[in-house]
Amino acid sequence: MSSRPLEGRVAVVTGSAREGGIGRGICRVLAEDGARIVVSDIGHPLASAPQYGVARRTELDTAVDVLTSTGVEAIGVPCDVTNPDDVEGLAKAVVDAFGRLDIWVNNAGVALESKELIHVSPAGLSTTLDVNLKGTFFGIQSAARVFLAQGGGGRIINIASQ
Repeated sequence: MSSRPLEGRVAVVTGSAREGGIGRGICRVLAEDGARIVVSDIGHPLASAPQYGVARRTELDTAVDVLTSTGVEAIGVPCDVTNPDDVEGLAKAVVDAFGRLDIWVNNAGVALESKELIHVSPAGLSTTLDVNLKGTFFGIQSAARVFLAQGGGGRIINIASQ
């Protein structure tokens, strides 16, 4: 059995640009197993929710540079997972760059505002649901469309943490 079981596979990890984040770690492990990596993150602060500290474009570039410096084939694609057109664009960019998609990790997520539950604003709740629920749903749809177009097969992994 190969010591690199994902050799030749292509993996997307949303929400994966932040240093020390779960997504960046997932990228590293998938790369160690031989996968080509698509690092994806929003690439700029959420205008409606700057308190969530989402990755900036420079972090996306840095995450890709860290991987490619070790010989991993990797690209970075900015994507706002709350926008279905952005998520479809991410799936298209993956296929355009690598010719296929094998693994889609829905890792992008935000936590409720750092407040007691009774003080969470409606906007904070909406942002959390948009990213964590709708973003995951849009990722599943986009990945499934690519998998079906390829003739079936592939893995979708959904991550939740707090």
